[in-house]
Amino acid sequence: MQNHAGEHIVSGLIHQKYGFDNVGFHMGSDGITLDINGELTKEQVEAIEEEANRAVQDNIPIQVTIPAKDVLKQMDYRSKKALEGDVRIVEIPGIDVCACCGTHPLKTGEIHLIKILSLQNYKGGGRILMVAGMRALADYAGKHESIIEISHLLSAKTGEVCEAVSRLQKENADLKFRLVRMKKELLAVKAENFGADKDVICVQEPDLNGNELREYANLLIQKAKRVLVLSDGGDDRWRYVLADGNGKAKELGAEIQTLFDGKGGGSPAMIQGTMTGTFKDIQQWIETHL
Repeated sequence: MQNHAGEHIVSGLIHQKYGFDNVGFHMGSDGITLDINGELTKEQVEAIEEEANRAVQDNIPIQVTIPAKDVLKQMDYRSKKALEGDVRIVEIPGIDVCACCGTHPLKTGEIHLIKILSLQNYKGGGRILMVAGMRALADYAGKHESIIEISHLLSAKTGEVCEAVSRLQKENADLKFRLVRMKKELLAVKAENFGADKDVICVQEPDLNGNELREYANLLIQKAKRVLVLSDGGDDRWRYVLADGNGKAKELGAEIQTLFDGKGGGSPAMIQGTMTGTFKDIQQWIETHL
């Protein structure tokens, strides 16, 4: 009842102020979603939330009637579809008049609290997620507990956790940049250790992503006619890059698909993907081609 009446207040205020209709409504365990056929800004929704809670504080009686047909014809009320027969009207004076068969508290004060959790664009309009009453209190309690725990982890006051997280993100980005640079330098040193004018280089290197595999292969192809770089994905599953100085990488890729359950693609000069097999078997296969 708290959530249902809270939705009436929010939908009624949106209709009253902006003329948008509630065209979809779902009450789930996480809260209420209501879809409106127009777009609202974050600031507009914040203003709606503030006015909705003012209506709660005013403790307005919620009136339920079944008006006579002639009276109903004169009424301006919200309804998602045309109705026949007796129509049950739920009215929150000054806020909303709506055809509704649901249950509601006697007064708006029994709702206690209305909180709009999110707003997103949806099908040319907007989708609002909200909670009310005891669910709003439970939502606040859960988030407050999370903030307390995060503040302890970051050694920051509860009001400063956003700034602390931003600093942590920056430090993490700096560390990632340094790691990438150091990996590039390490791969360059390793590539230099290979002599020049080799027929084939087949090498495994742990923990390389797709870009790093390609960069290493580009360094090694300057030392050999054909290069196969593998990075272990576990259970004899490999991420690989194959570079070929004679433009036959795609031809070899077809064999990889057949012999090593390979997947991937690329250009005649370089292909990449995944393959399965022992390093010894893969090494023997690549070496037999030269």
